Amino acid sequence: MNFEQELKALVDSYASFSPVVEVEGGVTYVLFPKLYTPEGKGAEEAQDVLFSCNKIGGYNNKLFIERIVHRKPNVRWKDQSHCILGRTWYSFSFQTTTGTLKERFLDHYKEVVGV
Repeated sequence: MNFEQELKALVDSYASFSPVVEVEGGVTYVLFPKLYTPEGKGAEEAQDVLFSCNKIGGYNNKLFIERIVHRKPNVRWKDQSHCILGRTWYSFSFQTTTGTLKERFLDHYKEVVGV
């Protein structure tokens, strides 16, 4: 599958979440509005999640979240925030090396929410 096909497969797989494809600085992102991220002791809150589909900052892909999720103590959050698409985002240190965009997005999401 080429990049465009993988991107379409990712967006189509999560169509019920109304993902939006955006490009900034040559990087393609998929914005997932209001995904649930477990916070604290079982409480859940919805927040926007942004997935970079290209290499960025030494990572093959990166997941950005509008607020830090403290559920998993072993997730290494970056000390600085990022300004992407005119918004502030937070990220954590996690690397995927194989799989489709859909699989890599799911790997990142599972890592941060602990599912």
